[in-house]
Amino acid sequence: MDYGEWHPGDPIGFGNDIGAPEVPYMSYGPRKREDEIDEEALQKEREEQERKQTAEKIADEAWKLYKERSYGAALVFIDRALEYAPEESNMWNRKGAIFTELKIFETALENYNKAIELEDSEVYKNNKAETLIDWAYSLKDKREYEKALDKINESIDIFQNISYKTCESEAYNLKGLILEEMGEILPAFMAYKKAVEHVRDDDMYKGSYKRNRDHLLQYIEDEEFKCPECGNKLRITDNFCNICGAKFDEPLHKKDKSKTHYSEGVTVIEFDDED
Repeated sequence: MDYGEWHPGDPIGFGNDIGAPEVPYMSYGPRKREDEIDEEALQKEREEQERKQTAEKIADEAWKLYKERSYGAALVFIDRALEYAPEESNMWNRKGAIFTELKIFETALENYNKAIELEDSEVYKNNKAETLIDWAYSLKDKREYEKALDKINESIDIFQNISYKTCESEAYNLKGLILEEMGEILPAFMAYKKAVEHVRDDDMYKGSYKRNRDHLLQYIEDEEFKCPECGNKLRITDNFCNICGAKFDEPLHKKDKSKTHYSEGVTVIEFDDED
């Protein structure tokens, strides 16, 4: 008796010589309809979206408070946002910014490091470098010069390894201020020189950096300032030789004529005994 060709869904063994196997292939088994919905997966997706939206809403409120300078309240909100989304790098970045304004610099850096760990962002690294500048200013005001110098050098190291940087010239200028207060005139001059070299033409502080650099010229020997490559006579303020194009990253002078000491905000110049 010929029952015709076998079709998916027919009983096993139902078929003919050419139409069907005795046992259906795997592909002939039951399949989920395309319009069938996995309710459990859909629910998890909804919960994930709600979690992120809640975290973003709270973080935005934290940032609003930050801009209003309500740093304590901003910290409460950003911590709550992180409870919902601890994997969001920008929330750790924002927490770092809040702690910077609170002048709790070490904790600020810890939060920037967490943000960078989650996302290798040059923006976060730049923000970390800016916080190190703020910390260096604070240490300088306390006359903790060695510590301040360590922080500003760390900041400069970060700037040298990123392309997005907002205040590299300020870092060099601050380094100059610290070194000058330490009585290191020539290194201070070279730091100011770097500040001028890295500042943007439209930066309002460019003139200030130049004045900081140039007021030290009177204390620095300038008798034998020549290009080591071609012998061209140069000014100490030059960053490169206009004849051969050689650049100078290190000072060409080995000593300065003075030591600068600060007392109660007054600068006193003490000259060494030299001929």
